[in-house]
This record gives sequence, structure tokens and C-alpha cells, in this order.
Amino acid sequence: DLIVKYGDYDDPQRVSTPLFKDVLIPLCAPDRFEELSNGLEELAQLPLIHLNADNASWTNWKTWFSDLGYDGPIARERQVNTYTVALQAAQAGAGVVLGWKTLVDPLLAQGVLVTFGPFQVEAPASFNIYSDPDAQMSEDVRRLKSFLMQSLR
Repeated sequence: DLIVKYGDYDDPQRVSTPLFKDVLIPLCAPDRFEELSNGLEELAQLPLIHLNADNASWTNWKTWFSDLGYDGPIARERQVNTYTVALQAAQAGAGVVLGWKTLVDPLLAQGVLVTFGPFQVEAPASFNIYSDPDAQMSEDVRRLKSFLMQSLR
């Protein structure tokens, strides 16, 4: 009944409702890289956890660094294929991961991940809810959609 997705969804029969826009921040396990200066050049040489996503609209490390004006070499040895695995690898101390701030707020609040440096880049797209038009939804689906929108704004 509802699809929550980052970016566009190609179904002309579905209505798109923006849910939230996010920022991408570098995250790592607490105390993992505390002795470093947290500069972009230094960050680029740390073990970076790269997400090999099927969705081309997901921001990768190369794009993230470029958006901040850094075009130097970037470490590429750690690659995973799901965002959950990327976050778990960072929690285990395997390296630094790009985090969607809104999505990782609970992990930051629990202290299992911390931000690395002051850097952030606004995500190019937003998270959206795709659904039938409101008039065609059941009351339960409308309530769920309303709940999601209120809890994430």
C-alpha cells in the first residue's frame, strides 16, 4: 500500500509525498580514529566502507568528497552490498561509513557510532512515500501514512 523510497519511483499511478531530506555524514565506531585530525585528506585514506548500491541515486564516497571540493585519492578496499551491512561493519570498527543522519540518529544516540569530523553533504534527493491517491486509500493506510510523515518531520 505504501512504498518508502529514496529518490524517484517509476510508477505514474503512484502519488509521491516527500517524507524528509537528509544529509550524509561520515561515521565510525567510538574511539576508532580519535587520534586523527579529522581532515578530508586524512579521512580519504582511512578504511572507507563503500556501498555498492543498485540505486544510482545513492551518494557514494567519490561524489561526497567531490561535493566538498576534494578530488584526491580515496581508499577503496572495503566494499559491501547493503546499507545495513555497511553500518554493522562501521560499528565493528572496520572503517568509516557514509551515514544518512536521520536514519542513523538512533545509533548516534546509543553511542555505537560517532561522527568523524564536521563534514556533511546534503543528499541530492529526498525520501518519499509512494502510494495511491489519498481518496483511494483505506482509512488504516491513510493513518499509517500520516503517522510516518509526522514522526519523521
